[in-house]
Amino acid sequence: MQKLRAPLLPGVVALALSTAYLIALLAAEKQPLIVGLLVFAVVAVLAAHYLGLAQFGEPKLPPTGRMCFGVYAILAACVVAAFFHDNHFVLLLFVTLLLYTVATLGLNIRLATPECLTSLARRSSHRRPIPLRCSALTLPSRISSSF
Repeated sequence: MQKLRAPLLPGVVALALSTAYLIALLAAEKQPLIVGLLVFAVVAVLAAHYLGLAQFGEPKLPPTGRMCFGVYAILAACVVAAFFHDNHFVLLLFVTLLLYTVATLGLNIRLATPECLTSLARRSSHRRPIPLRCSALTLPSRISSSF
């Protein structure tokens, strides 16, 4: 368990800080405060990158560590929702963001299947239309033949 905790700790700290920042940004009501928080975020990310604290790219975690980080991310979303339990506008914004995120991830996962990618690659290399073999892109035959 000690091996898992060491690489997971910086990610959990970053998630906690970003959750606190998101709560502060959503709670801000005056425009100068919102602009100040956005400028602070840009400066903080640039400083973290300059100091070597920010590691962009996929974290090197074992599968159990990724699952634990996912659980912490869901808990962070619950904390944000609990903080704004009486502010319906912020909850509407937050739920809309979550729905768009789920829809986007679902499309990316669905369209990135190997059969879909090879079908799209073969389709772009030929002049005559080749029907798509993607489960996410099921078009009627009269429409798919016109592409």
